[in-house]
Amino acid sequence: MTSLDTFFTADEFQQLLFFCAFKVNSNQRIKTPEPAILKPKALWTGKQVISAMLNHLLLGRAPLTMDGTTQVPAIMWGRDTMEVRHSGEVSLERH
Repeated sequence: MTSLDTFFTADEFQQLLFFCAFKVNSNQRIKTPEPAILKPKALWTGKQVISAMLNHLLLGRAPLTMDGTTQVPAIMWGRDTMEVRHSGEVSLERH
């Protein structure tokens, strides 16, 4: 879902958000970010789907934080890492 070449149409994006968040904060509207690609057709990334889900699921709650270690060596993660920032947006960093 978060691969570099994965994009979703507006219908797919809304379907994924609704499926994941239809029973949580149901009295709140789901905020849809601007599409990553505007032309020739509006497309959203998988990272935008995850960001929108997290933002909706955490409405009125403390921000999602995690601090820990892993048994997987850093070299196994490759050059791309995914990071969730305080604003709830998922970003991809290349090293």
